[in-house]
Amino acid sequence: MQKGASIKGLTTAATLWVMAAIGLAVGAGFYYPAVVTCLIVIISLKALNKVEHRFLASGKIHTLRISLPPASPSLAELYAVMTSFHLDIKTISVATEYDMIGNEVQRIKITFAAPKDAPLIQVMEKFHALPGVSSLQVER
Repeated sequence: MQKGASIKGLTTAATLWVMAAIGLAVGAGFYYPAVVTCLIVIISLKALNKVEHRFLASGKIHTLRISLPPASPSLAELYAVMTSFHLDIKTISVATEYDMIGNEVQRIKITFAAPKDAPLIQVMEKFHALPGVSSLQVER
């Protein structure tokens, strides 16, 4: 699946195609090549999984949702907090909604990539300390 510049599920799709080919090989009576190919695929997937977790886990995408009143920290202040923790902001969306009482509430959604050792708890504490923040949620 392609979403913007990133591709998701490529390994799953490639594995399905290889397994289909292995099934065809078994159906045609080529047992030895099917077993060898199956072993190669399993070893490759295990090795690449370790490589991905070791070197590519630093770009994990997280979503931060903040609810606050209109007269509260500006986007520039939120951006300053994010950059102080070296978080790579991907998208920011701001929506104005009304709560059950009729008060105006800003809902801010920030999607960002965090380094592997990013202190997300400290990030949340920093945002929670900002005046007016009524709700804060981070999704991994």
